Amino acid sequence: MEDPLFMPNEDLNSNITIDEITNIVMHAKSKSASGPDQIPYGVLKYPIIIQTLQQLFQLIFDTSIIPTIWRKAIICPVLKDPSSDLRVPMNYRDYNRCTDSWCSELKDILCKLNLEHYFDSKTAINLKTVEMNIQHLYSNIWNDNIQQVPKLRTYITFKSAFNQEQYVKINLSKVERSHLAQFRCGILPLRIETGRYIGERAEERLCKFCTADVTETETHFLLHSILIYENMCLVNFH
Repeated sequence: MEDPLFMPNEDLNSNITIDEITNIVMHAKSKSASGPDQIPYGVLKYPIIIQTLQQLFQLIFDTSIIPTIWRKAIICPVLKDPSSDLRVPMNYRDYNRCTDSWCSELKDILCKLNLEHYFDSKTAINLKTVEMNIQHLYSNIWNDNIQQVPKLRTYITFKSAFNQEQYVKINLSKVERSHLAQFRCGILPLRIETGRYIGERAEERLCKFCTADVTETETHFLLHSILIYENMCLVNFH
């Protein structure tokens, strides 16, 4: 049994008929403005013209080649507000419809990916190239964003690549994973973070477990405080 989604559609694959052209042309308003070819709609309703159109459309259907001039159009901008500035394109209705089109959105995306030449030249794009450019774009966005977040002061010293870290694949407990995530995001309850709650300046948020008079940052906690905590535990244990 044939899959109905892949069964040939005889109506769509059949030749274009004179009746189809006649039905469409006769419903067009004769007084409507003509296109770039300057041919009035009234002229298109003559039998000899309808026959010519049928032959032309059939040729296009058979060859899949569309005349270049058909890709052009006459746009008559209409102001949203007659009192608005005539020099501002966004004040026109037709301009918005053109810029909001699917093609315009696609071109904007390709421009952001530095691939607009593919759009202009109408050539195929290798999906691997698109994937690499997307990765590069979001890597730059990510890098710019993390540089602007004070809490990530330690994170940016060891995180330089926009990728998945190996630690997320380790089988950690919920508590361990939470502590590690807090450490990386700069929200572990260290003095550099908790001192902010009571309005202390950064230089006043000193470590309470050592005599070095240094700010208890993630770096200090990792390289110095852990040793102090371990020694305290050993002393208490003995």
